Amino acid sequence: MRIWLITVGEPLPTDGPNERFHRCGILAQRMAASGHQVVWWSSDFDHVRKKHRFNALHRQQVNPNLLLILLHGRGYQRNVSLDRLRDHQEMAEQFARMANDETPPDIVVSSLPTLELCAEAVAYGRRQKVPVLLDIRDLWPDVFEEVLPGWLQPVGKVVFHSFRRLARNACRDASGLIGITEPFLGWGLDHAGRSRREEDAVFPHGYRKQHFTPEEWAEGLAFWQNLGIADNRFFILCFFGAFGRQFDLATVIKAGQLIEEGGFGDKVRIVLCGAGDNLNTYKTMAKGVPALVLPGWVNAVQIATLMSISQAGLAPYRNVANFVGNLPNKPIEYMSAGLPIFSCLRGHLQEILARHEIGFMYEEGQPESLVTLIRRFIDNRQPLEPCSHRALACFTKEYDAEQVYQNYEAHLEGVVTRWKKGSS
Repeated sequence: MRIWLITVGEPLPTDGPNERFHRCGILAQRMAASGHQVVWWSSDFDHVRKKHRFNALHRQQVNPNLLLILLHGRGYQRNVSLDRLRDHQEMAEQFARMANDETPPDIVVSSLPTLELCAEAVAYGRRQKVPVLLDIRDLWPDVFEEVLPGWLQPVGKVVFHSFRRLARNACRDASGLIGITEPFLGWGLDHAGRSRREEDAVFPHGYRKQHFTPEEWAEGLAFWQNLGIADNRFFILCFFGAFGRQFDLATVIKAGQLIEEGGFGDKVRIVLCGAGDNLNTYKTMAKGVPALVLPGWVNAVQIATLMSISQAGLAPYRNVANFVGNLPNKPIEYMSAGLPIFSCLRGHLQEILARHEIGFMYEEGQPESLVTLIRRFIDNRQPLEPCSHRALACFTKEYDAEQVYQNYEAHLEGVVTRWKKGSS
C-alpha cells in the first residue's frame, strides 16, 4: 500500500548517521522495509537545533520505498512563540497546495501536533476519499494554555479558542484516532464527540535499542571518563531531554546543591544531558556544584554508555495535563537499559511504575524529597537490582519498538483493507 506519514519535529534520515529515529521514523523505516510505498511529510526546520536543514522546500528519495518531503516555514527560536504558530501555518498552507499534485495514498497518518497539518490532512482525505488517522502525541492546544502565567490564562482561553475548534473538527472528521496512551485516545474521542470504534487504537511510544561496535562503545565510555564520572563510587542519576518548560529541572538542580551542602556530593553525580531554551540558566545555577554535570547535547552512543553506568533514570516531568495522562518516551528509554525510574510525574506514568515496581516517586517542586530518595540508595544499591530486572522485562514485553510498530503497521493495513471493501 501507499502511505503518507505527516510528522514534524523528529530526527530525519537526512540529519546524519548518528541520529536516533523516533516514532514516525521507526514506523516509516519499518513500512518501507515491508514493501509499502512511504511518503514522509516533515519540516525543513530542525526543531531541536533550531535551524533550517536546507532552507527551502526539499524532496529526497531516501530509498526505493521511502520519499521524504520537507515543507518550508519560517522557523522559530522558542518553542512557545508566535513564530512557531506562524511556521506551522505556513507549512500547512504549503502542504495544502502540494498534496493534490502527488499520487494519492491509500491511507494518511498525521501526527497531532501540529493542529494545522492535521486539519489539512483531514480535508485532503475527505476530498480524495482516503482514510486519515490522527496520531495524538501532545494535547494541543491544552499544552499552550498550561504554560501561561495564571493571570494570563483567561486571555489564553480566548486566544486559543480557534485552536480548540480546530482540534475538535480534526478529531471529529478523521477516519480514526491513535493515542500513545488510553487517556490520550480518550481525549481525542471526547473532542470527536463519539465512542471508540475499530479504526481507533492505542500504540505507545516504542523504543529501538541500538547496537554499537566495540570501538564506538569504548569511545562513548571515554567521553564520560574524560568528564570524571565513569566511576563506580558515584551514584549516577541520568537525564536526557530538552531544557524547556516541560521539565522541572530547577528542583533537580536545587537537589544537587543540597547534596553538596549536605557533605555527600562526592558520592553522587546527577548528569543532565540536552539543550534548549533554559540551558544557560541551568548551567549558571549548577556552576560550582560538582554533583551536577551538564554536558549539553549528547549522541546515541554517549546516551547508551551513560545509561550503562547509571543507577537510575530521571523523569522530572511537570504535572500538567499533557503529561499526567502520558507515557513519555524517556521512561521507556530508561526501561530499555534496565534503569529504575525516579519521577515526580503523577497519573499514568506513576501507575505504570507502581504496577510493575520499576520506579520511585518524589515531589515536584520539593528538592528535599529528591535528596531523600537519592540518599536512600547511595550506600545500598542492592534494592535497585530487582527493580532493574523488572524494568527491562517490562520494556521487552510492552515497549520494544519491533513489537509496537509491527502492531501499528498491522492496524494500518487492516484500516485500508476495510476501507477498500467499504468503498467497493
